[in-house]
Amino acid sequence: SNQGRLIINGLYKQTDAGELEVELEYGQPAPVQITSVPPRIAGVLSLTIADDYIPQDGDIIPIVTSEFIDKDSGEWSFVIVKDPLLEGLYLKISYSEPQSPGGLYSISAEVDSLDKFFG
Repeated sequence: SNQGRLIINGLYKQTDAGELEVELEYGQPAPVQITSVPPRIAGVLSLTIADDYIPQDGDIIPIVTSEFIDKDSGEWSFVIVKDPLLEGLYLKISYSEPQSPGGLYSISAEVDSLDKFFG
């Protein structure tokens, strides 16, 4: 499968009516990489799973990376997962800050076990 990349040097703005569709595949860089200014995120994130990828508990798949965020950066209103996961697994969206100065903010899909969710 060949995943597209969107590298933005400047403003990325997704309105409430907008939909970003991302194909998840483990071990790839984030398909949306934003530099220079904080992104403006809203609307729908739609996730599909690459044909040759079988999600495993603990996988973390970056979706968006950004050099900056601010109070207006926002989050998606809805997240839709279009493909079924293996039984007992679910996807959660996580927003993380850089581990070191000058690092990237990241929005990722994390594959997690329903056992942990309910436990």
